[in-house]
Amino acid sequence: MRLASCRPVGALLYAGIDKAGSSGRGSLLIGASGGTLVINGRPVKSTCALFTGLAGTVSVNGHRYRGTVEVIAEGNLVSAVNHVGIESYLYGVVPREVPASWPQQALMAQAVASRTYALYVKHKSGDRRYDVRATTASQVYGGYDAETTDTNLAVDMTRGQVMTYNGKLVVAYFHANSGGYTESPENVWGVSLPYLKARLDSYSLGAPGSRWEYFLSYDEAARLLDEYGIHVSCVKSIRFTGKTKSGRIRKVSIVSDSGIWNMSANNFRLAIGASRLKSMFFRAVPAKNGVLLRGAGYGHGVGMSQWGAREMALEGYNYREILAYYYRGVKLASL
Repeated sequence: MRLASCRPVGALLYAGIDKAGSSGRGSLLIGASGGTLVINGRPVKSTCALFTGLAGTVSVNGHRYRGTVEVIAEGNLVSAVNHVGIESYLYGVVPREVPASWPQQALMAQAVASRTYALYVKHKSGDRRYDVRATTASQVYGGYDAETTDTNLAVDMTRGQVMTYNGKLVVAYFHANSGGYTESPENVWGVSLPYLKARLDSYSLGAPGSRWEYFLSYDEAARLLDEYGIHVSCVKSIRFTGKTKSGRIRKVSIVSDSGIWNMSANNFRLAIGASRLKSMFFRAVPAKNGVLLRGAGYGHGVGMSQWGAREMALEGYNYREILAYYYRGVKLASL
């Protein structure tokens, strides 16, 4: 099976910053005023500009990128979007998502998953100026400066390969560590996908950082929820109710002096911070003025566990077998 090729991926590097570039020799300082660009202090009659580097890369705020960079004026702020071919884009993604020192087959599995995910999101991007963000909001992208020999090789060895289900690109979710059991997407985002189902994942057990503890004080919870947009003046207790097949928390209730706020587990994790509350796969222990959470895994748990892929590769599985383990019934297709 072959899929049609597509235009370059537009990766949003920076959004809503005061200026882009620098004022050093051979470079431009770009800002915005009233919705038009200001270049080296001079207003120009344009809302956007496209830059291509003579050496094949463009530097934005000290970071180099392949392809071209579009700078866009938005009010008095500027955004920068890197337009780059999918394979060159992946050169900057794979080493930011997993260590370049990992087994080659794990790197190749990541390359296929990242390629599939990027193209799926791109097809859904509509009329936006960009397709994906350069952060964990999409997948982490470091541009040219992130590239390594081993990760570039993994991209090259899987060039054009994507995962499909019934002839369509899959939503190739992945995460750091499942904690021993992957999760179904309907328990995180409310959408059921036949190729992503909760399953035992022994390959993710024992990975560094797979077990963790986090004490969440009620005062900290109130502050973080307020920053997230849920305004509770005083948290009295936090209730965790229901569990999914994988053992993850389903619902969270915030008991405050202004009432009870009910939230999905995923929204609660986003409010507290995904790097603080590493997953919803935990056991809550009541403590003075807060709650102690003892958990496993890192991430939403849907799709491929990156640490699990590493362990599978160490045990001799190839990238096709790794992908087949985490994405049920998918087929590999070529662009």
